[in-house]
Amino acid sequence: MGFPPAGAFTVGNVVISAHQLDDLQRGRPRLIDHEDVHAWQYLLCAGLPFLPLYALAAFWSWGRTGDLAASNPFERQAGLPEGGYIDRPVTNEGFRRLQRSASGLIGTLRR
Repeated sequence: MGFPPAGAFTVGNVVISAHQLDDLQRGRPRLIDHEDVHAWQYLLCAGLPFLPLYALAAFWSWGRTGDLAASNPFERQAGLPEGGYIDRPVTNEGFRRLQRSASGLIGTLRR
């Protein structure tokens, strides 16, 4: 997988992408609008606190849907389709995976 893993991502008010702006706008015309919302979120979180808050939101989303974006409130507010994300149902798939892994590890440690 290349860097960045998404078409673009934003830190502060800087959009980082491996693509030229024209290419991004042709492929996803609303992507820059999506990233603009993230710039405002960064500001409203007083800067750097946005990064761990986003990481927690991504973990929560993964636990609930098995996807880092689908239930992430930052991504939902910015618009899932505009960011190239798919809305997924809440299945707790990620939390189930963690539970299975923990149960397997506990079983191994008890032997």
